[in-house]
Amino acid sequence: MNSVSRIQPPDLKDVREDIFKADQRSKKYKESFEISIITPMFGGSHQPGSVDEKNPIRSSSIRGHLRFWWRATRGAAFPTVAELRKREIQIFGDTHTPSRIKIWVQVNKVPAPWNNRVPNYVSFSLKNEIEKDNVKWKENQKSLQNFSFQLHVQYREYISDDSHKSVTLEDLKAEIYPALWAWINFGGIGSRTRRGCGSLYCKEFAPDPDKSFESWFEDKLHDYKLQLDSFTNVQEWPTLSKTIYVQRTQGEILPKWNEIILFAA
Repeated sequence: MNSVSRIQPPDLKDVREDIFKADQRSKKYKESFEISIITPMFGGSHQPGSVDEKNPIRSSSIRGHLRFWWRATRGAAFPTVAELRKREIQIFGDTHTPSRIKIWVQVNKVPAPWNNRVPNYVSFSLKNEIEKDNVKWKENQKSLQNFSFQLHVQYREYISDDSHKSVTLEDLKAEIYPALWAWINFGGIGSRTRRGCGSLYCKEFAPDPDKSFESWFEDKLHDYKLQLDSFTNVQEWPTLSKTIYVQRTQGEILPKWNEIILFAA
């Protein structure tokens, strides 16, 4: 029987020394963004389909989203997982390297429950999941309506004797902004985001109303220097496509969301 080698965690003393050295060499910069949730959000609690009303938005969840969208945007330029991982560690850290990015959330106001009907096409899987646990769906169909939160982002640069390992404040912003842009405009928070739940809006990253969506999208790819579809071989992780499909629609968010859902279905 083959013995399985276990990954040994780093010694606590070494971790503390690494963090101390990083603090000694680093500069810090903080900024914040007001983000609104513009369609009902499901999830965020230990109970399937329900919302944690005290802490509806968790910074750990957002951090996971940003890592995913970083790989999908800036990470698309790397030809191998090994090179992707090396750069990701420089930004987000690992068990040996402290993260250069710190995020936390401040909810601006207590969100109100969502009282309007959500299309079955959006919520049917949540309904089935809850019914399996013998919980009445109508009593637990809790989601949140339009509310906003403040996302605080702190960057901490690291200047190393090896220039290839240095990460400046400008480097960090260049890596994180595309992830924020993609997460806010093409992702969401909570469950069922691919069907429009938990959609987000942030003024700093929103489409330019004076441009077509296609033109705005192309400009952002250029501004963020994104190398999408750079390789003939498909990468081993999801990346943002340069091809987008737009359905022209104007009006109130929720009625148009329903129209888009019916069109997609």
